[in-house]
Amino acid sequence: MVRLIGFREKLAMLVLKTTLLLLALAAVRLQTGYAQSVRMSYTGTPGFTTPFWVTYEAGLLKKQGLRGEIIMVSGGALNLQALIAGEVDFVNAAGPALINAVLKGADLTIIASAFNFLPYGLVVGKDIRSPGDLKGKRVTLSGFGGLEEFAIRLALDKLGVDPNGVTFLRSGADAVRIAALVSGAASAMVVSPPSLFKAETVGLRVMLDFSELNFSFPGSIIVSRRSLVAEQRSTVSKFLMAYIEGLHIFKTNKKYAVQVMQKYIKLNDADLLSKSVDYYVKNTPLVPFTEAAAVKNASPADKAATIKPEDFYDNSLLRDIVSSGYVERLEKGAR
Repeated sequence: MVRLIGFREKLAMLVLKTTLLLLALAAVRLQTGYAQSVRMSYTGTPGFTTPFWVTYEAGLLKKQGLRGEIIMVSGGALNLQALIAGEVDFVNAAGPALINAVLKGADLTIIASAFNFLPYGLVVGKDIRSPGDLKGKRVTLSGFGGLEEFAIRLALDKLGVDPNGVTFLRSGADAVRIAALVSGAASAMVVSPPSLFKAETVGLRVMLDFSELNFSFPGSIIVSRRSLVAEQRSTVSKFLMAYIEGLHIFKTNKKYAVQVMQKYIKLNDADLLSKSVDYYVKNTPLVPFTEAAAVKNASPADKAATIKPEDFYDNSLLRDIVSSGYVERLEKGAR
């Protein structure tokens, strides 16, 4: 009988210790603020993704009480599929893929736009002296159906060149396509910094730079599920506050921005990295509102006239963040 009572006492003590341990762990998690996990993904390693990387690398998610994980998923469509499936919570992508997905019924929305322009330049070979010279030539791109092809077709249209009058050639990565232009295997391509500046160093010419045009476009956006925005508004707001601070660091701390870009792009040319950061910074807003005109410009030609841009983005969280004084405090803290 004595042994039975001892066992019960030990069991009760074990339960008590376990309960206290669980309470202590819960308290630690509340104190550190890392209870909520979020997963972020991006489509590749172009320079215009750097503010997204900075947000993660600078520990800004932890600062907002979030535990973050960042992964690369090649291709805009695959990223959005992962988002729809709940595998990730926030995707850094480009506008056309999101718009097409929503038109097909996807429960997605743009919650921020880091760059409301097309971060590309049309680069041509030495044999191209005028837009008319592109007729009948080969235009190289890394893949079909994405932002790059959209940019090529738009560039040709703005230069008065019929896209049906050129041959599209899939050649792969930036370095391969640059080599194709140098060798004469192709005559034109679109590319973003730092590869845009690399192309110039080997004698190629930028015929059209979208950053110099007054053309609004959702070139680098943050996408989430509408259900997540509705059900976990506080979490999404914390993510956006972290992202806004990431944009702020990107704009004000060039040395760190270059370091982060170098880490992800794997480029050791300090001059190209420096010029690339300058290129993007001049087009980087501190508050990444999405513009209705940008959504219109990124819509399929047969839908642009009839769609309602507001169906594709939600600026309400950003407006709430601005109203709270967060952005003003962030700017004052940097002075």
